[in-house]
Amino acid sequence: MSVLYGRGNGAGTASFQGIKRGTFNRLMVRMGQNKTYEVQGVVAKDAGKLHHVYAFQGYTTETWRDNTFWRRLNLSTRWTYDVSDNFEISLNLRAAIAKWANSLEGLSWLDPKRGLDDGSGKGNQTGGHRDRYDARLFLNYFLTPKSQISYYLFATTLENNMAEIYASHYGPGIQYNPGDVVDGNDQTGKREAYGTGVSYSYKGDIAGRDFSLTVGTDYLWEKQKREMYELLWGYGNKHFTQYNDTEYTVNTY
Repeated sequence: MSVLYGRGNGAGTASFQGIKRGTFNRLMVRMGQNKTYEVQGVVAKDAGKLHHVYAFQGYTTETWRDNTFWRRLNLSTRWTYDVSDNFEISLNLRAAIAKWANSLEGLSWLDPKRGLDDGSGKGNQTGGHRDRYDARLFLNYFLTPKSQISYYLFATTLENNMAEIYASHYGPGIQYNPGDVVDGNDQTGKREAYGTGVSYSYKGDIAGRDFSLTVGTDYLWEKQKREMYELLWGYGNKHFTQYNDTEYTVNTY
């Protein structure tokens, strides 16, 4: 369980920290087959007591199979202001947006490139999107070069959507007509969360050995909602019957 990320991280949480400050510009552009393009870059600038960092990534590909694509956009920015030599305020904003369609295999095993299309012209019934937005405010006070006290405020909103026709029902002998209820579903999960916390951190050495310590307290309020619908063949991701509508709130200390 993570106060920042809630109960939905059963596989664990990974943390990466890159360059925090400096003045530099970096850009990378890549292109490949199947209409694959990627652009990413970072712009950072030290302006006296104010430090800016802006990073972005855009990626799109249509893969090697028909009616399949994957697109994503990542944006991140951070402003850090040095109030004094020992006290800084940092605001971090992030957005991660992704959309995909996965046609799986077509109706013919002889042509694995052929992607299944429901014929509606309104999109595939396998695919989805994921949108996440974060905001974090940190107040850091450095007691010594090896220790600090930090206070933070955190807010996030997340929406996951996934539509799927079960793969066992692809292939010869499976025939759907427009308006048939298919063996699949469209499900959407939404989460919003707000948290705050304070911590003390130390990183140095004791008796010649590396030593680090973090101790603190956190609070998180979050609300999660899940909706699930049956799908109709021939109508894209048009909903039919709703069979799940769950909402709950959790307080974590």
